[in-house]
Amino acid sequence: MNSSQAFAHALDRIRKIRRRHPRELDTAISPSYRRYIEGGLKSPTLRKVEAVARELEVRPLTLL
Repeated sequence: MNSSQAFAHALDRIRKIRRRHPRELDTAISPSYRRYIEGGLKSPTLRKVEAVARELEVRPLTLL
């Protein structure tokens, strides 16, 4: 598992634990970019990690 896939897995798990719909992250990242990240095709920038973490109400390190 590479780092992009690991982030996608962590994002999915935390999102499910927090009972958040994927579209709720659209205020932090664009829907198309979110799909690339969730598919493990792209790695988010640190700013995007911070934005997603804020939406999920977790620390950025939790996603990494």
